[in-house]
Amino acid sequence: AHFAAYELARSGTLALFTSKTTGFESSSALPLAVGTVSPFSVVLLSCYSSLLDKRGPRSTLRFTTYVFAAVLTTCSLILCLCTTKELDASIESEVYRRNISRVAVFFLFVYQNASVRLLHSQHWSFISSVTSKDEAKKWFAPITGLASLTSTIAAGSISYLLKSLNLFGLLITAAAIMLLGAYCSDTAYRIAEIHNFSPVKEADDKTKGEAAGGAKTLPGGDKWQENEVSPKQATATAGTDGLYVKARALFQRVPILGALFLEVLLCQSLSLLL
Repeated sequence: AHFAAYELARSGTLALFTSKTTGFESSSALPLAVGTVSPFSVVLLSCYSSLLDKRGPRSTLRFTTYVFAAVLTTCSLILCLCTTKELDASIESEVYRRNISRVAVFFLFVYQNASVRLLHSQHWSFISSVTSKDEAKKWFAPITGLASLTSTIAAGSISYLLKSLNLFGLLITAAAIMLLGAYCSDTAYRIAEIHNFSPVKEADDKTKGEAAGGAKTLPGGDKWQENEVSPKQATATAGTDGLYVKARALFQRVPILGALFLEVLLCQSLSLLL
């Protein structure tokens, strides 16, 4: 569902961005939007880190998916209203609505491209947390193939959907599919909790076990005693609680997000050059 929704949202957003009615005619607008994706991704990762600490992975995934669907729906409605011919047709009103539509489509383009990898990594993080190494070898390839097939089917269905829906309806359809994906992912977490293999429960059990013992274990395998200053405490004391520190702490705790961040930078840089 996530890949199908992204394919619909990506195609609809790009069409609206390059449209003369709602988007930009200048050839420099698209490279500018693409270049904005990377710094905006850092902001999203910082927000994600705070949400993950406060609400846990299940609630964070549900919340970020809801926000993605809400952004698609809100921007679609704004663009639809700005292009309605029944509104005031004066020159001032037309220029005002044109500027609003450009702001909405620019934000939609940046947010959609920045958040898709964040949602993608959360789904894979859950799958990798509830599967063993042997299960991962068996199921990861079929899951990846099914995701690619879903994206292909969604891309092929766009021309048929546009016969009954316009581009705004396409974005709302993508938002509805994202909500379906949120329900499926939340159900997966609930099933994991019922059968006692939830990654959240395993992390809590590990934390309780470390608290009961005299030494604590770091992700790299190193240990420190209770009377010693932990690396996390040392980092908090030595540095400031700024955006860079939060991002670094997040990448240390979840290395796959650091790799995904580098992937975003490389992909956006290459796409800007191409």
